[in-house]
Amino acid sequence: MEKLLLTIQEVCELVHLGRSTVYKLLDNPDGFPTVRVGRRAVRIPLASVKQWVEKFQQPNYVSTDEV
Repeated sequence: MEKLLLTIQEVCELVHLGRSTVYKLLDNPDGFPTVRVGRRAVRIPLASVKQWVEKFQQPNYVSTDEV
């Protein structure tokens, strides 16, 4: 069974990004939406990670940083 919610570390391993980069993406509108579990724990839906990867695979993607 596939996990629906991932930890920061699991996202890092899945998309081969560093922890600080993933944390920056949590605050970025082009990044990952999060789910709070309790007061401190943050999880990232697997579906949103897949959508993020697909979005950046498109050849016509223009980053908001470049505009």
